[in-house]
Amino acid sequence: MSETKIKRTFTISKHLLKSRKEISKIFLENEYLTQKKSIHQIAEELGCGSMTVFNRLVDFSIPRRHVGAEHVSEERKQFSRDWNKAHPEINKMKGKHHSIETRRRMSQSRQREQNGHWKGGLTPEYNLHHNNPEWAKRRIECYQRDHYTCRTCGKKGNGSRNLQAHHIIPWRISRDDNLDNLVTACLKCHRKIEGKPLEVVCYL
Repeated sequence: MSETKIKRTFTISKHLLKSRKEISKIFLENEYLTQKKSIHQIAEELGCGSMTVFNRLVDFSIPRRHVGAEHVSEERKQFSRDWNKAHPEINKMKGKHHSIETRRRMSQSRQREQNGHWKGGLTPEYNLHHNNPEWAKRRIECYQRDHYTCRTCGKKGNGSRNLQAHHIIPWRISRDDNLDNLVTACLKCHRKIEGKPLEVVCYL
């Protein structure tokens, strides 16, 4: 170990010993409860981490002060009030509630084709397909053909725990479970290639 590193290590150790000696119960009660200093402020004074001070509070069973709005300065509170008054358009619904009819219309506006995640009402069909024993069998055949290896990155797997059978032409379009339309993909690659055009994805 170099002389500089030894000196630095000694200085840090000496500093930590000094800090630990100073963090007594009486000291913390005076700083934290009486003088109302924050954990961060006490840590800065001692030259140690905030978690060290927090752990000593727990060790000495010193109750934590409540955190939240009561510790925000009056100046900060007034700034927030003035800002909210100057921007009524942002908080126009504050303290108000939509009527039942409005909530119903909002719900309807996000259903079926108007929802960005809508895929043509395939959920029941998807569930039937994925719970079908034939699909489970075909999936294993796909893994075996590809030697339990991801066809995108080459990562080895051990079955459904970290591998998935990917439809080259999406099942929702083709309904095709033939091996020609299936490739083995690891979970990470499957997320990357799902829904991408065929020319973008390169298989091993």
